[in-house]
Amino acid sequence: MNQSASHLHFQQIEGHQIAVFDGEECIFRVEDGAVTFLRLRPNGQTVLGREVPMPLYWWQYANHEASEQNCSSRIELTVLSEANDMIRFTCTGENASGQVKSIYRVSVARSQNAYFFEIEAELFIAAAGSWLVTPNSSHGELEFCNFWPKGSFSTQTNSEKKYQTCLVQRGDDILSVPHHHLETSDKNNILLQCGDKLAWVLEEDNPVIEILSEDMVEAGICAYMWDVHFGYKICTAGQPVTLEGPRQFVVKFLLSGWPRLPAANWLANARCILGDFVDNVPVWCPGDSCFVRTMADYLDGQTSIWPWQFSGGHPAAAGRLERNTGPGWRHVLQINHPVAADSIWQFTALGSAFGQPAFPNKARYRLGVRFSTESAQGNISVSLRLHRAGQGSVFDLKNYATFTRSQTCADTEYWTALTVETPLVSPAPDRIHLLLEFSGKGRCRFTDVRFVMERL
Repeated sequence: MNQSASHLHFQQIEGHQIAVFDGEECIFRVEDGAVTFLRLRPNGQTVLGREVPMPLYWWQYANHEASEQNCSSRIELTVLSEANDMIRFTCTGENASGQVKSIYRVSVARSQNAYFFEIEAELFIAAAGSWLVTPNSSHGELEFCNFWPKGSFSTQTNSEKKYQTCLVQRGDDILSVPHHHLETSDKNNILLQCGDKLAWVLEEDNPVIEILSEDMVEAGICAYMWDVHFGYKICTAGQPVTLEGPRQFVVKFLLSGWPRLPAANWLANARCILGDFVDNVPVWCPGDSCFVRTMADYLDGQTSIWPWQFSGGHPAAAGRLERNTGPGWRHVLQINHPVAADSIWQFTALGSAFGQPAFPNKARYRLGVRFSTESAQGNISVSLRLHRAGQGSVFDLKNYATFTRSQTCADTEYWTALTVETPLVSPAPDRIHLLLEFSGKGRCRFTDVRFVMERL
């Protein structure tokens, strides 16, 4: 790009859509109230695509597609000023009922080698209005920024994954968060205040978000896609809260970029709290039915490996990987219930949504396992949970079809086979969850897990 010809200017595309250029190069677009095709430096790579843009409106992560839970209705863009080195514009929107209004004031500045996006986001709840806020255990519920760097995840099989680490900087303390498919404490409820930064690193153009306002915010890194949610914490003790108007929230933040070398220097001085526990996290591998491999075997390629995860139905319930306690010294997944509870070992990453080959139409699916129990009362179940395209949000389990086979605990150490099979499934599922469940009291173990697909 010719440096002498560089200057910031905008073009109205259609309706409330704009594109901002530096000379002849488009540095970002705003479409439907969200930023797409974003660059962080002249001649740099785009770090946001159209697939997952950055909204310029407030929303709640829980059920955020619902029109009452986000402020993407009646979007309006207004360019306030245009100069060679700065563009200023506003983006306003409301939720469907109009009780909640969002205003984003955006200033885009150009230095010699970089672009800076300073954003002030305001949320207003009308005097006669209210907003029901549903709890989120991972980050603030009133979300003002969701950033998902282009290339950090792809549904294309064997595609290269970018941005394999996040950095969190608080003063002189720098925490590295490697990208793996585990819900670990370093990803959740990341407290950020004025001057703190969160960055995605290890590429040529590395996005950085810095908090500029004084009030504490909470961020959460998604263990699925590496997008980060920034918001204000509203709910306590996991209970919903109704915000009554008039009420106002304001936050300021800066979006900019680090080149590769400074980002690498930050990473070299960062600490990681991942720990040794990954050696006890079983992963799903085709052909490995007894949990021989764990996350520790894939520390250099964690973004393509997905874990089995335990969900305890009671604070006293425990699930863990046991080595050499199954038939033929196989490894097993154990569930221990000192009191009656409902717990699950689950694997939730099969299908095209996770970068794997698409499932065929009109196929049967079978999940088999062997289990044993000890001092147990209750039921053992195996389930296949299927979601199909066009059947509603993938985040709502009521949109899934579930097929289950159960057996009463025999209170014996003999290993018993249990299998569930679906009928012919059409249309084809886009994701399938595998569930190993124990409902009752005592101890059970699972091994020899086999998932089979039979085409018509």
